[in-house]
Amino acid sequence: MKKIFVTSLVITVTLLISITAHAATYHVSHNKFGSWSMGCNIVTKGNKITTVKNLSLKPTLGSITNKSVTITSGDAHIRFTRHIQALSYHSNVKISVTGSKVYVTTN
Repeated sequence: MKKIFVTSLVITVTLLISITAHAATYHVSHNKFGSWSMGCNIVTKGNKITTVKNLSLKPTLGSITNKSVTITSGDAHIRFTRHIQALSYHSNVKISVTGSKVYVTTN
């Protein structure tokens, strides 16, 4: 009787451990033609982004300043300002994960 109980306990614990959400790392790149390009690695747990690593923003023309990354409700928001001579353009990038698909939205 003890062997059956111990065996069922081991099987139950094994199943519970294997059901937990797994972390994954995705490489994300996006190119806004004629404006800028972005690349980064995102770390997820389930459908939520936990970390943004190795962010790279490169302007086609001019410079980029005021880079910021915030993570809210499992989505990553990247904001930056692109300067071309006396002009300034504010840009936003939203990265979200649903299932195993990564979605990138820009303004």
